[in-house]
Amino acid sequence: MKRWIINGLIWGILMFVITSCIMPLLKNEELQARELLISTPVWLLGGLTYGYTTKQPSASKPDEKRT
Repeated sequence: MKRWIINGLIWGILMFVITSCIMPLLKNEELQARELLISTPVWLLGGLTYGYTTKQPSASKPDEKRT
């Protein structure tokens, strides 16, 4: 699997856990099943977007050398 996909999924899962699970518990709120179901694909898609936009430049472009 490509590295940017792994990084994006990790980022998305961490953000999901923090914003959808930990923060409501710190505020003494109940976890809402509907909110969890909606936020799961949103954070995963957001994580993949993050991973794609922050990936390293590909090696297919040759470096320009100054002489």
